[in-house]
Order: sequence, then C-alpha cells, then structure tokens
Amino acid sequence: MTHRQAHRIGRTRALAPLAGFFAILAAASAASGQCRGDFNGDGYDDLAIGVPGEEVNGHAQAGAVNILYGGPSYLAPGGLYSILHQDVAGVADAAEGFDSFGASLAAGDFNGDGYDDLAVGVPGEKEGSASGAGEGAVHVFRGSSSGLRVSGNVLWTQGALGFAGDPSDQFGFALAAGDFDGNGYDDLMIGVPGRDTNQGASAGVVYYLRGGASGLGLFPSGAGAGGEAAFDGFGRALAAGDFDGDGLDDLAVGAPNADVGAVAGAGVVRVFPGSAFTVDWFAGVRWHQDILGIADNASTGDKFGTALAAADFDGDGYDDLAVGVPFDDYGSGVNAGVVNVIYGGSAGLTASGDQLLTQGSGATESETNDYFGASLAAGDTNGDGRAELVVGVPGEDAFTGALRAYRGTAGGLALFKILSAKVKGGAAAGDNFAASLALGDFNGNGKCDLAAGVPLDDVFYLGRDPVPNAGSVTILAPRHVQFVTQATTGVGGDPTAGDEFGASLSRAAR
Repeated sequence: MTHRQAHRIGRTRALAPLAGFFAILAAASAASGQCRGDFNGDGYDDLAIGVPGEEVNGHAQAGAVNILYGGPSYLAPGGLYSILHQDVAGVADAAEGFDSFGASLAAGDFNGDGYDDLAVGVPGEKEGSASGAGEGAVHVFRGSSSGLRVSGNVLWTQGALGFAGDPSDQFGFALAAGDFDGNGYDDLMIGVPGRDTNQGASAGVVYYLRGGASGLGLFPSGAGAGGEAAFDGFGRALAAGDFDGDGLDDLAVGAPNADVGAVAGAGVVRVFPGSAFTVDWFAGVRWHQDILGIADNASTGDKFGTALAAADFDGDGYDDLAVGVPFDDYGSGVNAGVVNVIYGGSAGLTASGDQLLTQGSGATESETNDYFGASLAAGDTNGDGRAELVVGVPGEDAFTGALRAYRGTAGGLALFKILSAKVKGGAAAGDNFAASLALGDFNGNGKCDLAAGVPLDDVFYLGRDPVPNAGSVTILAPRHVQFVTQATTGVGGDPTAGDEFGASLSRAAR
C-alpha cells in the first residue's frame, strides 16, 4: 500500500472483544513523540513499570509501580525508591484489594524544576465512603536529583476536584501529560471513561490539572469535555501532540465504544486544540473511519481510538496522529486490526493523505484475533528528526505477541522491522508480548530505545516452576536486548501469579 492511500473494504462483523482485554491495555493507549521521562535529571531517560495485579500486604491486585533508571548501560534499579505502592510509608491513602495502582502512567515536569514527575492511575480506587469500588484516583510523585520521591506526593480524586465519584467511574484509567496552555509547565489530562454524564451512563469525561510552579493545581482545573452518548467510553485513550504547529499541545481523546451514525461501537476520536486555558473544549473535531478521505470504513465493534500516539512522522514540523483500531476486521481476519495515521498541518489534522497500516490482506498476515494496533508508541529512534511508529500486535500467534516498526520518512511511515516475542527467549502462547509500549533514550545517545511489556509472561523465579502471568519487560536497542522481571536484582517485589508486571509503561510529555 502506498503512502497515505485511502482503502475501503467491506467486511464481516467482528466478534465481541475478549473479556478484560481493555483492562490489560489500560495504559498502553497513549504515546508521545519524544524521548523523555528523566526523573532524576541526569540526562538519561528512566522507566516506570506498572504492576497493577501486585498483591500488597494481603490485598489482592492492589497494584504497584517499579522504577528503573537510565544510564550508559541502559536501565537499572536506583534512586530513592525501586517500588511504589499505597502502603509505602508516606504515600497518600492505603492499599486495598483491586485498586490496580499503576494501571496507567504518565511522566511530565508539572512544576518546571527540570525533573520529570510521575502520575500513577489507580482506576479501581474506592473513594471515601461510597458503596463499591472503581471511582478511581491518581497519585503524583515528584522527581528530584535522587529520583522519584514520596515526600510531597499528592492524591487526586474526583472529590478533590469538587465532583462526587461513583463506582465504576475509573478516574485515572488513562493519563496524558503535555503543555496545552503554553505556560512552560506540563499539565495532566485524566480519562474517566466510566463516568455518567447528562449524555448517558458511562459516556465518559476528561478532567484536567494545570501545571505551575507549585506543581499540578486545583484551579483553574476541573472537568473538560465528555462523551456524546451512553457507553461511549470517552477518555479510554489520550494523547498529546501539536497538530497545527502553534507551539501549544493539542489533545486527542479516544471514545472507542462510540457509535458512528447507526454503526454501533465503531469508535470516535475527538481532538481539542491547545489554548491559553488548557485546551478549547468547545472546538473539538470528531474523527472516525466514515469521514471522507479516512481509509477503511466504520463497522460495528471496530473500536477506532483504542490506542493513540502523536509525533511528527514526516518531518514537516506538524505532529501527526496514529489511531489504533485493533478490533477492525481486515482481509480474512476477524479482529485482525489496523492503524489509521492522520497527518497534521497548519490547520491541524486533515483527512487528506490519511495512511492505513495493516499486516497485509493474506491469510498468514492479518489474522483473526491479532489485535494489530492495540498498543502504539512513537519517537525518533535513529536521530534523523522524524519519528518512528511502533505497533503492538499482542494477539499474534495465539497471543504470543509481536510488533511492527515503521520508519518515519518525508513521504510518511514505511515498514522496516517485524519482531516476534522470540527476541526475549521462551516465548509462549498467552504472553501478550507488546501489549504495552514505550520509547525512551535510556542510554543517553540521543535516540529512542524501545520498552515492550509482556504482562502475561510466565516467569521463572528461584528455580521454581514458572510463575503464571507474573509479567516481564523487554528493552530493545541497537546491539542491546535487556530482559527485566521483578526477579531482577533490586527491582523490588517478587514475581507472583497475576502480577502483570509491564501491563503499563510510563509515557513522557512531549
């Protein structure tokens, strides 16, 4: 398929999504176009790894986050903390069952001190005395010369913003950081896809916190735009990018359950331009596969907008938007998945020249339940000033998983690498290799390296039988492969069944 070629194809109906699939990909849905995420200011990017299934002091699936710090030899434990959870002394709140602390992560310098901070989503958090769980919360940990620190951490909830939380809101399901108002401080966008609105149950909403010299502030912050109809899931995916080149970050919000006309669950992405007051919530542009010029066509259950990544792929000075559609039927594959790439310009994103990425139309390429596009990451891996795009295919080969990497060129994205889970050794069905992705310059050479989460990997520990679904992360760079688990010396915590180490990876602000 040539660059930005529009292609429309009639397809059969997709099967219903797998139970729990969105939960696994909670934070695998947004990526920035730059390598950033330096918590200790030493010039090497660092990586926070979500372990939302971690048991903490007897609380099942309370969740935790492991932190690895970059250096000349890539990632290693270091800093003040190698593991964070809600029972670490000084952390606001306390661990409870099924909180899923670490299900989403975002890095940004919210107070402008030169050290990136870390926002941690806790979408299963029970807020106050509300009956049930799942209102959600977000912790913010500040960076320092010694790395992430607990002192001064802040817990944000809907109650803190003046809005009563309800069970199943999932405040913090998705996070994105960027400077949307151009004041020099990163802001934080918080997806709440289960929030009921005037448009209906679980229409979803996005909240925002503005950065400043004292960090993220309550005012002027609050609720932004919401979903258009019941069960849209608005806010399940977020990404920041400057699509019109005005120097302000714009916000892309996925509503993968939204209807397109009479087509149920086809999925919609709305893009809001940056402004002096965070973003202009009244100027959102609606994108989907039935817009003239957008490749493919909207079909029931496609879930356009499940994953998002923003970066300048063609080097024209405007960021572009990659949209994952992992439940799209393509060729002979049901839920084979596709990715739409919408290119930026002086007027923002335009349907002209939309590019459709697929694994191909043959029976051995776009296969049933591959879920191509379920995760995305974007960044410059070769230092040429144009960003590359990495596409996760966690369903490949009975959920062994795989990824495809596309080189940024003046003519758009071009495939240059296909990689299976075998790179890490011991690959097996059900691992979900590349279910989450992140890019960072971990060794300080000016080029992005890749981190690929394998959250359902069975991990050998202390010579025992493999621990089921303990999870791992694979670091990939030229002439370097690093395999990380909780059994890695000094990482913190022990591999236990169902930890899902690597289910989320920290994404840096642009």
